[in-house]
Amino acid sequence: MAAVFDPERFHRWFAANQPRVASTLADYISLPTVTPDEGLARPFLDAYLAGAGATSTFLPTHPDLETHWSRSPHALSRMTPDRGSLRARLGTAADANAPTTMFSCHVDVVPASPDFPTAFSPRMEGDVVWGRGACDTKNNLVMLVEAVRYLNDEGIPLSRTPVLDLPVEEEIGGNGALSSILYGEHFDEAICLEPTSLQVFRGHRGCLTFEVTTVGRSVHMGSGESGVDAISGAIAAIGQLRQLEARLLDLARRDPAFDSWDRPLQLNIGIIHGGEWSGSIPERCTFRGDLGFLPSSTLEEVASMIETACRSVDDVRIADNLVADFATGLRNDAYLTDHRAPVVAALAAAAAEITGENPSAVGGWKVSCDARLYAKVAQVPTLIFGSGALADAHSPHEHISLREIATGSAILARFLSAGRRNS
Repeated sequence: MAAVFDPERFHRWFAANQPRVASTLADYISLPTVTPDEGLARPFLDAYLAGAGATSTFLPTHPDLETHWSRSPHALSRMTPDRGSLRARLGTAADANAPTTMFSCHVDVVPASPDFPTAFSPRMEGDVVWGRGACDTKNNLVMLVEAVRYLNDEGIPLSRTPVLDLPVEEEIGGNGALSSILYGEHFDEAICLEPTSLQVFRGHRGCLTFEVTTVGRSVHMGSGESGVDAISGAIAAIGQLRQLEARLLDLARRDPAFDSWDRPLQLNIGIIHGGEWSGSIPERCTFRGDLGFLPSSTLEEVASMIETACRSVDDVRIADNLVADFATGLRNDAYLTDHRAPVVAALAAAAAEITGENPSAVGGWKVSCDARLYAKVAQVPTLIFGSGALADAHSPHEHISLREIATGSAILARFLSAGRRNS
């Protein structure tokens, strides 16, 4: 009789292997895989996957990426022909008719920051690992690979065939995942590994980057009545965008897939440049931001909402001359997988079994990631799941506990293992 998954046995195995797991994660964190330097990790990834019995293949940038409707126009994207992502086979299900599950775990991380100068010098404190990527999302590669390694070590048959994408450029729009998907390999469902605190989500809100330039008329500050203040115009336009955010939030809080969040979508104005001289009325002001939105709206509709809101300022001279640009950054669509998809119940049940918590309704996540590409381009049911807290991602306090990785790894091992349980 084939072995079956036993949570207690798994946790004993993980405890015995914890020093190796911690060292592996630290080695991965130490690699500064900020776009376009994700390739620094390839020797590490090839070796780590091979140690778990997996085979990896390099997928160079797909020739159709440049013209695809879902390509990100982000200025930092560097999807040249020599760039690409890894894809790995992690095993084969015992049943030839079993579903194939694509896991996606991006390699890139955000840069170090002035308040986190040791981002790529990982450190351990107890069972906690600190460093850039510890939470988003290098931890989750370790979580998955150790689940597969355990099943292999114990001879527990797979009930799903796991494959793995390790894409580049997730943080700047997802062109790495899109390029990999365009190769057309068959899979039945997808799970994007992100810091969800081990909650299961079946969709996410979208995110559109915009850049708005207000144009005024520059004159000496002493002749202000004949000028048009572009900075004041920008402030007024941002005020109108805040009102748009409030209207969208009111609708979002009534959406049953997103109503568990206090702020299921957000407006963020992240960059402002304006004016030419401190003694002159400013002629130009440019601000850039992101706006979240739910699956009930399309990218085109959201772009129209943003431009309409900005042009609704009281000063018609500002309204008539402003320029809105939507080809400057993220164009992350929103999506929601049908709650009746079998993978939803399967992963939620595995999480409930391992954590001992009652399963809750699986809704949408309040941020965006590569998941929408697997849902909308590959057109398969797609979930989001992983260890790590979103509040720690991209922060100077980014960290993960090995205890949480162990719990997440047990959930994935249960999800991937044969349907029979120990009794």
